Amino acid sequence: MPDYWYPTVDSVGLIATKLAAAFFEDYEEPMSRFFAKLDGQDGLNRLQSALALPQQPYYRSLHIKAAALLRSLVKNHAFIDGNKRMGMVTTFVFLTRNNHFLLTPNDEMVSFAVELAASEPDLPLAAVTAWINRYCFYTPRLSYELKRRLERVRRELQVLRDSDYYEVDEKFPKIERDLGFLRQLVETRDQRAEMLRDKWIPALP
Repeated sequence: MPDYWYPTVDSVGLIATKLAAAFFEDYEEPMSRFFAKLDGQDGLNRLQSALALPQQPYYRSLHIKAAALLRSLVKNHAFIDGNKRMGMVTTFVFLTRNNHFLLTPNDEMVSFAVELAASEPDLPLAAVTAWINRYCFYTPRLSYELKRRLERVRRELQVLRDSDYYEVDEKFPKIERDLGFLRQLVETRDQRAEMLRDKWIPALP
């Protein structure tokens, strides 16, 4: 079993002060004075429970552990305010410290967090894992994977240039969406990399 890094109560406190505000500076709901404030002793207990969950041996892969962590942090309501944002940023840090990059556009991150929080019964762990799988990259291969996807879209565009008008009308909107999405991912990567340089705490406990 790999020797994974796991967030602690102390590191979550640092994440709240250093990264969460930077991640969601354009969030439609401003951070209140209760943001990331634990809901008393019960809140601390719920936070500790959420942080312990991905360390259980039956969660074997990194992505499944991240999904368990995210779902528990969002649904346990350890904080008076900011559970969705703290859940997302803590999961991002968990993956980053374990050499994976959660490359999710902020609007998609917010949308999924809202869906997860509102789910009754809880969103299945497989669904949360699938969402993480879609956006998570092994960090040393991140630039290569984005370049590979961009090249694939460019090849599809080249094929369209030699196609009849019907095929162009049918396929171009999808290719245009794919290209826009990839450009958004590249922009997100650059923003997050800059954010980590500015806010990152190398010695997270």
